[in-house]
Amino acid sequence: MVHMPNHYTLWDSPTDVLDVIHAVLGSDEAKDWLTPYEGGQYTGVIERILRAPKKDQLQDLKKAHKQLGWLIQSLKGYEE
Repeated sequence: MVHMPNHYTLWDSPTDVLDVIHAVLGSDEAKDWLTPYEGGQYTGVIERILRAPKKDQLQDLKKAHKQLGWLIQSLKGYEE
């Protein structure tokens, strides 16, 4: 059996963080409006925010903030 660290699940739930990411970004609709780069940034932001309470909260939220900035910069290119 593969060991899953505590921060891979949501709080007291057996729900895996990656299952949440797949539910949000794994649909055919998401593939239509996300580039692979943007999908990676969305994944990182969601993952870090959901795992932050069980890890180094401030550090993970700072990383999520940085990735969100990269995502916003990428999306701004579509507006120009």
